Parts: sequence; C-alpha cells; structure tokens
Amino acid sequence: MPPTNPDHATPDVFRKRYSDIQAKAAHQMASHNKYYHLWKEDGDLPENANDRALVQFYNAFDESKTEGSNVLVYDVLNEKMSELEDNVWTEAQKKWVDENTGLFDNHPPLIQEYLTDRSHSDVKKWNNSIYEYMEKLNLLELYRLWQHSTDRTAFVNMKENIKLRVALRGAKKIRDEMRSGNANLERLLYKWGYIDSPSNRTIAMAVDILRSNQDGHVTNRLEIDNILPGLR
Repeated sequence: MPPTNPDHATPDVFRKRYSDIQAKAAHQMASHNKYYHLWKEDGDLPENANDRALVQFYNAFDESKTEGSNVLVYDVLNEKMSELEDNVWTEAQKKWVDENTGLFDNHPPLIQEYLTDRSHSDVKKWNNSIYEYMEKLNLLELYRLWQHSTDRTAFVNMKENIKLRVALRGAKKIRDEMRSGNANLERLLYKWGYIDSPSNRTIAMAVDILRSNQDGHVTNRLEIDNILPGLR
C-alpha cells in the first residue's frame, strides 16, 4: 500500500497488529472455554488432547505479556507458538486448534504469506538461536525475565545483570553471522521488518534496487520477492 493510504503500515506495525488481533480473539475465546477456567483453578491440563491443545493455545498468550502492565511481548509469543507447533502438538491437534481459533488457515492472502514466511525453517532457526545460546550459558531464566520486563534497558543495565548484558551482545553476534551468510534468511527478515539494514551482500544489493525503483525510499518491502524470485 502507498504511504498515503490510512491503512498503510510498516511490516513491524503489521506484525504487531496481527498479534494484537490474535491476542484479543484468544482472550475472548478463552473466556468461554470451561477447560481453560478449570485449568486456571487447579492447574491440571485436560486429558483430552484437543481440549488440552486449546488450553495451551490460550495460555501461550497469557504467558507472553509483561509483568503488571499486561502488554503482549511479540517475540515471546512467537517462541511459545513455535514450541507448541513444532514440539508439543500433533498434526491432529494443530488442525483442531486451527479449526477452533483460525490460527493457521482461513486468513487473507497477505497474512497467510506472513505466517508461511514466519514458519520458514531459516527464520525459526534464527529465532531459536538466542534461546539456545542463553540456555548454554545458564541464563535462559534471566533472559525470560528480561523479555517480560516493561523496561528492558533498565533491566539489563542493573549491576547484577551484567552477565545478561554481555550474553545479549554474544547472541547478537551469532545472529548477525547467520544473517550475513544466508541470503534467504535476510530476505525474509527484511521483508517483514525484523531488520532494516541487511548485512548479506545479495540482499543489500536487492534493497538498493528496491530503493531505486520506489523513488529513493522503500515503501513496499514485499517487492523484494520480485527482485529475488530465485530465493522464494
């Protein structure tokens, strides 16, 4: 969409809007789900696999909010959903969750394209790398506290959290190296606003072409797929 369109949104804003819509829908559905209320009361997940999957879906949104202010933390939500989709739910459970929440299908083409790209193995590996790194350093619990903090800068600058501050720099270095060596990963990250300045030479050149084609300022990142069709 052109920037003058009132519905225009940067990829970053688009991703956040989508997550907010999903969160509101999940909250509304959870309020009418008896198994979710029972789980909140006694902490026991339903024995039925499909009911259990729905409770886990609703809970993922609850556990992805900042302490106190209840603001949705998008990277936490993505991690939790990826964990459920890849390591917890069966295909039958995923289908059930989809049919009862609209999580995976029945979306407009643009949202479906975003979900497909977000689920790409390169993107998931890049997202998961920071959790693996923090776990290796025995800092995963502290990292999760930082994620849920309402003021991440203040949290990481606390004297007792210096190890986390150093670890975040180390994780960034690892992720930057992954980006620079993987043009397809860079394409997907740039396309959806996860990054603004590509480090991969191929993608950097593609962005220069985008900028030239769009009067000196990139207003439609999705066009990068047309410049680099071989990476799709």
